[in-house]
Amino acid sequence: MSTAYFQREMKDNKKSE
Repeated sequence: MSTAYFQREMKDNKKSE
């Protein structure tokens, strides 16, 4: 797993919230 994946998920989560 790469950190970029986590960052992408976090960004998506923030946009969804």
